[in-house]
Amino acid sequence: MTWAKTKPLDPDDPDSPFTEDDYRRRRPHPHFQEHLNCEKTTFALGKTNKKKFKTYVIAAGATFGKGEDIFHSWMKQAWHNEKELTIFGRGNNVVPTIHILDLAQVVQCVFDTRPTTRYILAVDGLSNTQREIVKAISSELSTGQDVTVLNFFDELEVHPLLVDVTKDESEGMEDTCRLLQKRLGAPRNYGLTKEEAEEKRQRQEAERLEQERQAREEAERCAREEMDSRRREQMVWMERLTEVKRQELEALEARSLPLRSYLMKHVIPTLTQGLLECAKVKPEDPVDYLAEYLFTNNPQTNLVEWEELQKSKLEAKEAARKQMMDNWLAEDTVEHVGREAPVAEGGTEPEASEHTSANTSHETVDASPKSMRYWQCVFSLTVFSRANRCPSDL
Repeated sequence: MTWAKTKPLDPDDPDSPFTEDDYRRRRPHPHFQEHLNCEKTTFALGKTNKKKFKTYVIAAGATFGKGEDIFHSWMKQAWHNEKELTIFGRGNNVVPTIHILDLAQVVQCVFDTRPTTRYILAVDGLSNTQREIVKAISSELSTGQDVTVLNFFDELEVHPLLVDVTKDESEGMEDTCRLLQKRLGAPRNYGLTKEEAEEKRQRQEAERLEQERQAREEAERCAREEMDSRRREQMVWMERLTEVKRQELEALEARSLPLRSYLMKHVIPTLTQGLLECAKVKPEDPVDYLAEYLFTNNPQTNLVEWEELQKSKLEAKEAARKQMMDNWLAEDTVEHVGREAPVAEGGTEPEASEHTSANTSHETVDASPKSMRYWQCVFSLTVFSRANRCPSDL
């Protein structure tokens, strides 16, 4: 098959055989291009070291004689007495052949003699066509008769129908159609032809593609509408949010306007001056220095009046504490006198009365620290004073 596409040497005689000298002109069948590449590689390897390594390519014909598989199908059909043997194509192609034993002798001869020709054609001298080979196999193993179309219909008892259509002068050739229908029978529909089936498949495929395109366009349209609607809603929401923020900002500005005015009028000037003074003096603790400066130079604060006010509060608090202490001590003295002084009845000894009175007056004036009432009073005053003290008391 490496010679399958080779042009003949003589165009007038296409059946002229090729020789070994024409191997460079060979053109392979497309399926045997790798085989040709293998032959070329073999030649190239033989040229590397001609003294130690020689290569030869033996192009053998179709082998037969020992059960080779090239003619196996024809041999099997003829052996099983098939009615017909298959011929591929018209059967006029020449098939080069060689017996397997002859091919073995060629290989042995090449091995022994080492010829100078590197490409060797191993074929027999016969130029038999495919039809001749099949007919020879059929003659040896079967009947050897040709199976034609006429013989086929004769065996099936299907005789030809001769109709002269030139004699039918009717418009639709009704007589001829009636004769054919009588012989062949009524027309029947056996399904779609290949062309009709292909056309139907293409039509269904086009309809399916159209439906998919429409569905895709509908989905894209819905997505665009949803995106536009969402964008419009987002824009409305952003406008409302901007309006709310603007209103909140206006409310905050209106609410902070008095405080800003107060800061700009009373705090910022003093603070600026204090920072400048702090930069000039450079004290160790700038924060304390700035706080003292602001407290001292605040135009709305009079330190003397504030100190006098704190002193007056402290004096009033001390006076209230002393008054409360005196009241509680007085109440405690009255309770002691009422509890320990005896009631004088007629016949009571005056000495005992005087002694009791002296003891009572001694306890009343002494105001012993052991009295629970006294310590409760002191504790209450202490708690009251701590709860109401101001930073100046510290």
